[in-house]
Amino acid sequence: MEMNPLDKYQNMIPHFTHVVHRVCLPSWQLTNPAMEKFNFMLIYDGEASLVCNGKKYAVSKGQLLFFKPRDTRFARTSSTDTMKCYAVDFTYTCPFFDGEKWAFEMPKLPFDTVEYIRDPVLLTRLINLFDELTRIWLLGSNKKVIRARSVFSEILFLLLEWKNSSKELNYDKIRKAEKVLQYMGTHYHEKLTLKHLADQVSISAPYLSSIFREVIGKPPIEKLIEIRINRAKELLLDGFTLSDVITQVGYNDVFYFCRSFKNVEGISPKQWLKSQKE
Repeated sequence: MEMNPLDKYQNMIPHFTHVVHRVCLPSWQLTNPAMEKFNFMLIYDGEASLVCNGKKYAVSKGQLLFFKPRDTRFARTSSTDTMKCYAVDFTYTCPFFDGEKWAFEMPKLPFDTVEYIRDPVLLTRLINLFDELTRIWLLGSNKKVIRARSVFSEILFLLLEWKNSSKELNYDKIRKAEKVLQYMGTHYHEKLTLKHLADQVSISAPYLSSIFREVIGKPPIEKLIEIRINRAKELLLDGFTLSDVITQVGYNDVFYFCRSFKNVEGISPKQWLKSQKE
């Protein structure tokens, strides 16, 4: 099975060294000849001029700046339209278990120095998340690191999904697809039709199919079957009979369930359960 490009970031553990909500004065300048950490800077208002590694940029609202260790950077805000932004300095590692021991890697983050977030819904969501991140950091509670990592993870994966998309992915589509996905996760045992799922986000069934393929990578009903089969496997391992499992995951026909199971797993429920006990 082909690996999802985002899978390598799933276990990321970030470490923060500086988190700030910056409202620049007209005299503000950034003179940091050598970055020591990674840095995100999200501009939500105003303008600035930037030089990174000798290359000049004019930056403004809706742009995300990304700096790597050893990047040299100089910046100055506009004297008439001062910059407002959020910034976070961080480093990270991605632990993984190789079958015998834990190992660590640092997969490269795929961002350019200046990224333009043109999707207004995505930009609004990112601004809200960066604002939440800075407030968590400012409060300095004993839970701030855990909470900050949670918010930062959502920021990162929104950006990675957007960056990994073959075309600019509308965040409104992501929200609709994820809402339907969450609904499936709660109601998978019920009789669900494509129209019923589409009604949960007030769109047409064909449009739901379209955005689901774009965001999730497969049609809604195919994903629903996958959820049901995953739940069925858990129940089979817990000792439930096949007839009980079928009822609990939304099927009323043993033949149809077994065919769906084989389509997902490649073998029958009986063969799969036997393979788990060997």
